[in-house]
Amino acid sequence: MLSKTTLSNIAKLLKVDEAAFLAAAEATEEKKIEIPENLVVMTSDDLANRDKEKEKAGHSRGTNDALEKFIKEKKTELGLEFEGKDPSQFLEAMREKALADAKVAPDEKLKDKDKTISSLQQTIDRLQKEANDAQLAVKQTKLETEVFKSIPTNLKNGMEPQEVLTLMKANGYNFEQAEDGSVIAVKNGMKVTDTALRPIPVKDVINSYVTERKWLDDGTGARDGRGGSSSKPGGSGSGKPTKLSEAEAQAKEQGINPGTVDYEKYLAGVMKDNPEFDLNS
Repeated sequence: MLSKTTLSNIAKLLKVDEAAFLAAAEATEEKKIEIPENLVVMTSDDLANRDKEKEKAGHSRGTNDALEKFIKEKKTELGLEFEGKDPSQFLEAMREKALADAKVAPDEKLKDKDKTISSLQQTIDRLQKEANDAQLAVKQTKLETEVFKSIPTNLKNGMEPQEVLTLMKANGYNFEQAEDGSVIAVKNGMKVTDTALRPIPVKDVINSYVTERKWLDDGTGARDGRGGSSSKPGGSGSGKPTKLSEAEAQAKEQGINPGTVDYEKYLAGVMKDNPEFDLNS
């Protein structure tokens, strides 16, 4: 049986009459409590994430607003006539006005118009790039958040989720957003699908990858051999590799072939020993 304090807290959380809720909880027959249909219960983490996403969305909208404001001001300033705030329409109106002025204006004035159009084009290009970059950043953040949610939490030997993603990418995997907005796994440029050519859920792809390599902690305390780079003394293996090409050379020297599970374990150990390891060179 729940305590009265607990029941009171639940009533407050559900935004219902506390006395009625307590009476219903203590009743022996079935009671009905009306819970607001628009009620949304959120944790502090949920609220923080929502505020973060709102801030990003606000930045994206703010960049687009800046472009629209610029076009509106120039439209008024230059006496241009066209509908909407589309950049291409604005530039086309500028060109038409320049050609019209050229019929009655000297060549130097036409040259000045060309310079003005060129300058305005650069400003519009910059504002559009800022808007696109902001939208891309929001999209990439959402994508990475969804992928990280799919990584198992019971990884062995203190392995970090970022290590899993880095090793998967080194092995040809990547993650993209499909046309319907869902996140899908891609390997060597091809969608990872089942026999019916349906995309395999990202969570299943990652879970299969780490399970195959025995990176999940089953509670036995057994290690998987990824705790270090296992460098042999002498030759290029005597030092810790700082980039991928050095790691591959050292692995081959130790009889470990790139592309194998043993190589991935070796590479994970190298990366753990050197947080600044360069995977792109």
